Amino acid sequence: MFPTANDPTGAVTAPAPAEIDVPTGIDLLADADAGVRMRSAMDLGRLRAAQAAPALVERLGLEPEFLIRETLTWAILRLEEEAGPFVDQALSSPRWLARRQAVHVLSKQGRPEDADRLIPLIGDDVDAVASRAYGAAARTHAASVVPALVGQLARGDAEHRNMLTAALAELGESAVPALVGALRGSHRAEVRRHAADSLAYLGSPGADLAALPLAEAVDDPDEQVRLAALNAIGGLEVPFAAEVVTRAARSEEPLLGHLAERLASRHTAVCSRAATVLGTPLPGSDGRILREGTVAAAPGVLVELLCESEVIAGSVRFLALAQKIADLAAEWPAAREPHRLPLDGGTAGEALAHLSWAAGEPLALGRVVRLPGPTVTHLVRGGPGCPARAGALVSFDGGPGAPDRAHPVAVQVAAMSPRYVSRSDVPDDVLAAVRDAATRKARDGSRSEAAVRRVVAGEVESFFHDTVLLDQVSIVDPGRTVDGLLYATGVHITGFERLEVGAGR
Repeated sequence: MFPTANDPTGAVTAPAPAEIDVPTGIDLLADADAGVRMRSAMDLGRLRAAQAAPALVERLGLEPEFLIRETLTWAILRLEEEAGPFVDQALSSPRWLARRQAVHVLSKQGRPEDADRLIPLIGDDVDAVASRAYGAAARTHAASVVPALVGQLARGDAEHRNMLTAALAELGESAVPALVGALRGSHRAEVRRHAADSLAYLGSPGADLAALPLAEAVDDPDEQVRLAALNAIGGLEVPFAAEVVTRAARSEEPLLGHLAERLASRHTAVCSRAATVLGTPLPGSDGRILREGTVAAAPGVLVELLCESEVIAGSVRFLALAQKIADLAAEWPAAREPHRLPLDGGTAGEALAHLSWAAGEPLALGRVVRLPGPTVTHLVRGGPGCPARAGALVSFDGGPGAPDRAHPVAVQVAAMSPRYVSRSDVPDDVLAAVRDAATRKARDGSRSEAAVRRVVAGEVESFFHDTVLLDQVSIVDPGRTVDGLLYATGVHITGFERLEVGAGR
């Protein structure tokens, strides 16, 4: 037993660590008296009694008193190495309280290596476990936890949602792309609203990148989402936000207009900076390479529009502008500078400048490729409404029905990146280099000259099948080559072009 002493108030004074009998202390973790349990946890923690680690962790899932659980957590953290394996086991305990307290221990450590352990707990069936896991996961600052956290948007009551919002805000800018994805893509209005609320909580500068998607969400079909999006963009300290607020203040929708008026009064300085759109300097790229964007297609043309971030690449306005420029390029096939073509009362270049200003990042018109004659196109997208990362343009000769027969060839070009239409298109010097490299490789062994010739011929044939469009195995009909797919159809491929976002940079 522990020796005890009572002070005049009746409080129990804990013994010095030297007087602790560890096995007895472990037994007293489950004592009926809460004061004894508290003292036992404190004493075992002060002593750093390694043999008590399993019992301390086990008690986490059984202890009804909050303050004692906090003391148990403190004691376990003092035995981090010894208690670690038992904490990991508790994460999958059938007792929800054990899972919650094990997560709480990890939240105090904030180690990136714990992210994978915490991800399953973010979706725990018990709200009390999940909400604790939100904060613990955020404190790892690991990007891998973001999708799981965003997947819980709109879960639980207001307090529960606030805990998730705070966790996402702690992750900062790294959470913005996933939040924008939910704002754009969820079919549930409550998820879109929670995403907007989380971006509002994050605020400037962390959520500045979301200004354009939030502006688009001000037109959401759900009133609560519209209000949440306007509230979020109204809290951003970027000129474009003030323009959106000013426009919304003229809305015929009473609540939206009233909210915009309140926001505008708090952002007078920002509104004045936004008074003249084209007078605002275009964000410079500062030498940065633009690797995001989309490919748009129109008859006879592919256009690459580039930006800096995935958030802007998926913007409705960005994708719409890319398509408008592609349509213009198709309408004016002789135009060498598509950015000078007329668009929406100005030029395509001015529209691009305005969107760049609104997005808060540099945008650029990339490559424009054309082919004469009848053509088909194919774009590679990650899903409906997503930007096209690659596109193919194929020109052909043929009669009625030829476009339908040529389209699988465009799919082939987009997926397999051939370099030549037919074997006759391969330059002599390229073919000679392939033969020379194959010959040197074949002669490294002890092959006869006849064997070397056969190996070289095989290497050349493999090169044709890899790089020549008509020789490739058809991606839509693996039983035939592309040439076999077109046999007896009357369709002849005369050329192709392929664009992949950022590949030309």
